[in-house]
Amino acid sequence: MGIAPAGEETDALVPLAGDWHYSIEQDWGMVESPATVWGANNPNSPHILFDSRINPILPYAIQGAIWYQGESNAFEPAAYGRLMAAMIRDWRRAWGQGDFAFLQVQLANYQPIDREHRRSEWAELREAQVAALAEPNTGIALAIDVGDAADIHPKDKRTVGLRLARWALRKLMARVASPPARSIRA
Repeated sequence: MGIAPAGEETDALVPLAGDWHYSIEQDWGMVESPATVWGANNPNSPHILFDSRINPILPYAIQGAIWYQGESNAFEPAAYGRLMAAMIRDWRRAWGQGDFAFLQVQLANYQPIDREHRRSEWAELREAQVAALAEPNTGIALAIDVGDAADIHPKDKRTVGLRLARWALRKLMARVASPPARSIRA
């Protein structure tokens, strides 16, 4: 067993046999992996998303981030709770700018009301989103009242945008009203 650059002759093969040593770079706290199939062929794999979307903008200053949650991982709410908190911490680590504001949009309502009160993965994912508020300087814009039970993609984005803007402006105004103390050398 070996590895070589694609298209190279077999004499460029680096053998993989023998003893291997490893170290844990990041412990995500997952006891069992989410049901999602991650890997090079899945464009939604966390490492591919980070490398292609976030990494290129890391050199720029940031005041905050907005996460608009889709429904694609509503089937794994337990993993979502851990992954969301880990992602917030990891983005803050990557930027190295402290606990910048992190806002998220909670899943909107979708599907008819269930009068039987059965288990709802969407409700559990919403709870996991609320749990992420335990991270410092985080907020959430509720969208359950602006969704459409018949359409998975709510049309009323304006209301959600205004809710996010109000939270961000309130945080900004609080920071302007009480700026951090600065040392002055004489």
